[in-house]
Amino acid sequence: MKRDDLFDWLDTYLDVARFRDYSPIGLQVEGAAEVSKVALGVSAHRGIIDEAATWGAQVLLVHHGFFWPGEPLILKGFRKRRIQALFDADMSLGSYHLPLDAHPVVGNNAQLADILGIPTDRRVPFGDAKGAAIGLIGELETGRPIQDLLDALRTALGRDALTFLHGPDLVHRIAIVSGGGAGFLEEAVAAGAQLLLTGEPREPTMAEAAEMEAHFVAAGHYHTETVGIRALGEEIASRHGLTCRFFDWTNPV
Repeated sequence: MKRDDLFDWLDTYLDVARFRDYSPIGLQVEGAAEVSKVALGVSAHRGIIDEAATWGAQVLLVHHGFFWPGEPLILKGFRKRRIQALFDADMSLGSYHLPLDAHPVVGNNAQLADILGIPTDRRVPFGDAKGAAIGLIGELETGRPIQDLLDALRTALGRDALTFLHGPDLVHRIAIVSGGGAGFLEEAVAAGAQLLLTGEPREPTMAEAAEMEAHFVAAGHYHTETVGIRALGEEIASRHGLTCRFFDWTNPV
């Protein structure tokens, strides 16, 4: 497949025109013109670039790419070595951050909702980031015990979540914002959610959850953002016949 055709499809499928993001969306570093192998991961760093290159990938797709606000604009040290490794492998880097959080099928939050058993017709957009909703609020068909929901997350993500459990025993309405979504807790409770699922807490979160009598579940910034990029790889393989492989650099954060 042509590299440019792949990125054109990705940009359309993930509806990138709807988003203003914190770093460039889509192709960030240009590599080989022809693509047969696509590597996928959560974050671009030297380890995953080297593994993808050894595997023979022509494209590396990640949730967290390069060129974030506040970073130095001079490419030296480890930043230079990351770019050099991509150049040496003639490998493209593509980054889909907010669009991959928000997508209704392969998005991180949609995939987490699938894990928790929230029907697709009972989900509404939630959680504004730079003018677009990236999360969702969903209603379960029947209330589920909080421990059942935690068990489902543990089975799917392979880790225990950090929890502040102050909501009802039976949970009906859940807000989901993967990654760094702790700041949405008050908005979620105001919208009727009894639980916010995200990646990591902020320092005030423990007290806020107790005072708002809500469940707060942090299943890991990294782990809550593995699900979307994995699903995107499956979609690419199914639609385009490319060989796709997820590279898991497990991060406890």
